[in-house]
Amino acid sequence: MFQNSEVTGLLTEGTFFEGHLRFDGVLKMGGEFKGSLESQGTLVVQEGALVEGKILVDTVIVSGSMNNVEIFAKKKVLLQPTAVVKGFIETAVLEVKDGALFEGSIKKIKATD
Repeated sequence: MFQNSEVTGLLTEGTFFEGHLRFDGVLKMGGEFKGSLESQGTLVVQEGALVEGKILVDTVIVSGSMNNVEIFAKKKVLLQPTAVVKGFIETAVLEVKDGALFEGSIKKIKATD
């Protein structure tokens, strides 16, 4: 879906961030985040990561955990087999791989450019 060379931000394992974060491109989240994220790009929640809060992006790829989240993804949300998500998802496309866990509500929207 993206190349490593496209990654513009990285929050590594063992890192904790609380607050509001804006980014361009692709952000790989490997640590813990609590707050709000905003981007026209892609958020990648890696296995072992924990994210809580409000997420406004184009695309979200989840392999880790997201608790008490509100996800507003204009294009797509992909839940990988190791994903655990609890909260609300609003997106044009939701793909859930076998093994992923989701607890919450979903709102389908029309795709936007």
